[in-house]
Amino acid sequence: MSFMAYFVDARAASIQIVTIRHSSAEAEIRGLIGSPAARRLPIKDHHLVFHDGKGLMRGMQSVSEIEGMKHLLGGNFVITGLEMTGRLTSPLLPVAELARRIRIVRPILDPVVPSGDSVAAQITFRIRIVRQRPKFGGYRRVTDVRNLSVQQS
Repeated sequence: MSFMAYFVDARAASIQIVTIRHSSAEAEIRGLIGSPAARRLPIKDHHLVFHDGKGLMRGMQSVSEIEGMKHLLGGNFVITGLEMTGRLTSPLLPVAELARRIRIVRPILDPVVPSGDSVAAQITFRIRIVRQRPKFGGYRRVTDVRNLSVQQS
């Protein structure tokens, strides 16, 4: 038996629907987010976010914020539904609604190139912050829990 979940790839700024088996849900989720120690955080409307608890401790290209959550998320994460019994289930909200609540925040480096002969030695960067919603990236299926690999279909 399986259920659907939403996988957010922070680097690609995409959200995808994945199918996860109940019997190996924790292993499949850890494989998707790329962390052996996935942490759970509750969000509104009977949903859970699984994320890398150490994601904010190392250098990263972006952080993510979810409307109504106090915590920033580092790296990829998975959103599932949560039944009253505590069992994981498919999210109750459509993928487009949850994508609307997510912002991926990343720095953009704009080069400031001076004119002249020695351009490379004098180049500087202006930093700006961009917040974007993840784009729908289709469906994925987890194919091998032992190798924690994911294939796009």
